[in-house]
Amino acid sequence: MLEDYTFWLMIIAIILAYVCVAVAYELALSREEARQRRHQGESPGQGIDVSSITPRVHQVRENYAAALHTAPRAISVRTGLVAASRRFIANLPFFRDAKAEHEIQRDEV
Repeated sequence: MLEDYTFWLMIIAIILAYVCVAVAYELALSREEARQRRHQGESPGQGIDVSSITPRVHQVRENYAAALHTAPRAISVRTGLVAASRRFIANLPFFRDAKAEHEIQRDEV
């Protein structure tokens, strides 16, 4: 009986059915937990306190041009960052010139 192919096919079918049911159950359970977490964070009736930004909003509504920032962002900071990253990348082994390194080492000796 154990050598019969239909017996082994039935065993495999039962195991596959069990795995499918277990996976479907886990998916349904994780969906339910996600839905509960999503609804748990939502509590009606709570808002944000806008009293701290109200004067700024009124200033922008009255005169937009005056409310703009007059000082531009520091360009020199960005330029320094670009230069530093250029030096870093240039010092990576992939971008180094092997001949130039050999000459530098020869000159140092």
